[in-house]
Amino acid sequence: MHRLLKRQLHKLYPDGLPDDPKLASLVELVEQAYEDFTEDLLITERSLDLSSNELNTKNQNLNSLLNAMPDTYVWLDSKDRVLELRVGQSLQGVFSLHEKNQSLASTIVTDDISNLLQHLAGVRDKTQPNIYEFSLHTQGDDIHLEARFAHLSQGQVLIIFRDITIRKQLDNYLANALEESKRTLQQLQDVINSAPIGFAITTLDNQVLMLNDYALEKFKLDKNKPLPQDFSQLITSNYQEHYHQCLRTFQNNDGQPSSINRIDIEMGSTTARRFLAEIAFCNLVIEGKAIIIQTFLDISERKNLEQQLRCLAQTDSLTGCFNRGHFTVAASHSLAQCQAKTQTFSLLALDLDKFKQINDTYGHAGGDAVLKAFCKITAQQLREHDMFGRFGGEEFIIALANTNHQQAHLIAERIRQQFNELVIQHEQYQIQASVSIGLISSEGDDAHLEALIKQADEYLYLAKNNGRNRVYG
Repeated sequence: MHRLLKRQLHKLYPDGLPDDPKLASLVELVEQAYEDFTEDLLITERSLDLSSNELNTKNQNLNSLLNAMPDTYVWLDSKDRVLELRVGQSLQGVFSLHEKNQSLASTIVTDDISNLLQHLAGVRDKTQPNIYEFSLHTQGDDIHLEARFAHLSQGQVLIIFRDITIRKQLDNYLANALEESKRTLQQLQDVINSAPIGFAITTLDNQVLMLNDYALEKFKLDKNKPLPQDFSQLITSNYQEHYHQCLRTFQNNDGQPSSINRIDIEMGSTTARRFLAEIAFCNLVIEGKAIIIQTFLDISERKNLEQQLRCLAQTDSLTGCFNRGHFTVAASHSLAQCQAKTQTFSLLALDLDKFKQINDTYGHAGGDAVLKAFCKITAQQLREHDMFGRFGGEEFIIALANTNHQQAHLIAERIRQQFNELVIQHEQYQIQASVSIGLISSEGDDAHLEALIKQADEYLYLAKNNGRNRVYG
C-alpha cells in the first residue's frame, strides 16, 4: 500500500481497518489512483529529461522540411484545431488563419467544407483513404484540391493541399474537345504540349503513338527520332510486373474509375535518371479508334519529404533509434511472427548506469554525447533485422527475433563489454560509463510484448541491485 495512503488510514483507524467490504473497495480505488499518479509522474519526469538543445534541433529540422514543401499544409491537433498553417503561392486567397486554435472549418475561405470534414473524420477512424480530391467554391471561383493526410503523434494530423485545378480543367477540356470535334492526334499534341505533366497516348496494346514535350524532356528523347515502341520501356524493371497488372485491370474494367486508375511507380530510360511518378490511365475514342492516355507526374520530391516526415515521427531525434511508439508496434509484429513460426523471441532492457551523475558532472551536452556514443556502439553489435529503441532518458530496449536465450546473452554481453571499454571524448573531458542489461526470452508461447518488457525490466533492476554493469536474465 502506498505510504501516504497508509499514513492517512492509520490516523483514521489506529486500531486497524474495520471489516467493511465497501470501505475495502474504496481503499482499493484510492490505492489505484495513487499508483496511476505515480506512473504519470514518472512518465513526465522522463519526458522532461530531453535537453532543450535536442528539442530546438528537432523543431528546426521539422520547420526546414515543411518550409521546403511547395504545397499548402495545415497541422491539426486531435480536435481539428489549427496548430500551424503554411499557404502555398497558388492558394493564398483560400486559406486564412486569424487566431490561435482556430478550427479547420473557419480557416478555409468557402461556403461549405462539410465533405472535407466528413472525410477527415473517416481518415481519423481509418475508414477513408489518406488521399482525397474535392472542389471548393470561393471568391466566385471553383477550385479543385487534392488533400493528403498523414497521422502524427498524439492524434495530430498533417494535411497537405495541392491545387489541381489546372489538371482537372485540362482533363475536362481534353475529354470535351475530343468528343465534340474528333480532333486529330496532332491537334491534341498542340494542346497537351503546354501541360506541366507528362502525356503519353498509346494503343490498347501499349504501343506509343505520341509523347508530349514534358515527357520527351523528362526522358531525354529526341522528338525527331523514333519513339519507344512500347510505353512499358519507360518503366523500370522492378515495377514492370506491377505496371502491367494495373494496366490489365484498368482495361478489364473498360476504363471505369477505380483505385487502379492511378498508381505510383518508378520510371526512367537509358538516357535519363530514374524518378518516382504518379501515373493515371484514361480511355478515349478518337475517330472511332480506342486509345489510352497515360499521364504522369514526377513525385520524387514529395515522396522524399513524406519519408523524412515519417522518419521524424518514428525515430528519436537525438540517437536515431526507434521512438517508443514505433518500437512497440514493430516489435509486437515481430513477436507475433516468431510465435506463428514457433521461434524464440528475446528482449533486452538496457539502462545506463549512474546517468544522472553524468548529467550533473558534464551537463546535458555531455549526457547527450554519452547517449549517442552508446547507441552507435550498440548498433554495431546488432544485426540488420534487430530492433533498437529508446524508451526515454537513458532507457533503451532491443528486440531480437529468432534468437534463443544463449545467443541473446552473447549479444548483450558484447554490448556491455564494448560500451564499458569505450572512452567518450567530450570537450576537454574523457567520459567512461557502463550499462546494465535485463534479458528475457520467449519461445513459441502467447506472451504479450508488454509482459515481456515488464519481465526484462525486473531482470534489469536485479542487474542494478547486484552491482550494475552486468547482464541478468
